[in-house]
Amino acid sequence: RLCSPYQPSIPAMSVGESAGGNVDADQHAKLAFARASAYIAAMESLLPSSPCADCAMRNQVLCAALDDNELLKLSQIGHKKRFSRGETIIRAGSVSPIFANIVSGVLKLARTTGDGREAIVGLLFPADFVGRLFGVRTDTDVTALTDVELCVYPRQNFEAALTDLAKLERQLLASTLEALDFTREWMVLLGRKSAEERVASFLLAMEQ
Repeated sequence: RLCSPYQPSIPAMSVGESAGGNVDADQHAKLAFARASAYIAAMESLLPSSPCADCAMRNQVLCAALDDNELLKLSQIGHKKRFSRGETIIRAGSVSPIFANIVSGVLKLARTTGDGREAIVGLLFPADFVGRLFGVRTDTDVTALTDVELCVYPRQNFEAALTDLAKLERQLLASTLEALDFTREWMVLLGRKSAEERVASFLLAMEQ
């Protein structure tokens, strides 16, 4: 008979296992179980697997909200991309073409004052996200403070995914509110504390 290239290899029956053989019922059960296990394993190997399964961010923030099937859908529109230290990823005044999750490294958010000085307004760490959705222009430069690896999604594709994946949308809102709380704490840190207190508060925030 013709064989499919995807047909699993299943243990063959032994001579003693043929019709009318003398193999007892217990051995028949064991052989049947072995064949069934081999079949299931072969079928599972043919199923698509998510490239996110072994990612360090699998159980962090946005990705943690999704089950394996939902994560597989999301992974189909994204890809990993590396940026070198000092490289600008998004420029102030532009509409970000991407939305990304930080896999490793640190990003710097900065504004340029009227006299040309740079003011750092935030830092982003692994599991944080970067990019403005829905066509809003960003008001900060986003620069790699260290070598960085991002999981990058085309912005419009990610916006469409939010419609299909309600859990992702809720988690994004929760993460945005947490980022807002951090920004308020940052304002207190810069405006009301001594230099030593600023350093201590900053290190504590990074640990959290």
